[in-house]
Amino acid sequence: MSQTPQTGGVYLDTNILIASIDQTDRHSTDVLKALEVLSRFPDINLYVSDWTIAEMKKVFVNERNYPPSDAKKISNRLKKRSTLRGHPFTIVPVRCKFQDFFESLYDFLTMKRRKGKGINGLGDAIHCTIMKDNKISMILSTDDSSGLDLAPNQILLRPEELAKSF
Repeated sequence: MSQTPQTGGVYLDTNILIASIDQTDRHSTDVLKALEVLSRFPDINLYVSDWTIAEMKKVFVNERNYPPSDAKKISNRLKKRSTLRGHPFTIVPVRCKFQDFFESLYDFLTMKRRKGKGINGLGDAIHCTIMKDNKISMILSTDDSSGLDLAPNQILLRPEELAKSF
C-alpha cells in the first residue's frame, strides 16, 4: 500500500543519496521522481545526517569502486550545498547526549530482538535512532519493509510508490 507524504519531515536513507548521485543505480529514476513529488509539498522538509553521508562514502568506495578522493568530493559538495539534485535538505544532529544516544540505540536493538526480528544492520538502527531524536517519523528508502528495521511509529516511504502515485 502506498504511503502519502505527511506534513513534517522525511529522512533520506543512504540508498536515496546513492541513487540520486549514481545515475547507473537501478533505483535512480524512481528516486529522482520521488524527490520531485516530495518537493510539491511545501510543508515537507528533507533530512539527512552525518551518518547518512559517511555511510554513502563507504558504499561508494567499498561497493561502487569510486576512488576515495571522489567519494570525499561528493560528500563535501553535498554538505556545502545542502541540496540533492536541486532539492534542499537539512543535516540533522544527534540531539541527545552521547550516553543517551547509545542507550536509545541499545533500546531499539533490544526491542527488535524481543519482537523476534533480527537486526539487518547497525546502520539502520543508527538511522532510526537519529530520526527518533529529531522527531522525524518518515524515511524514504529503497529498502523494503523486511530489509529496513523501523522503530514503532516510523513510516517507510518507497520511491517507486511515490513515483507512481502522483
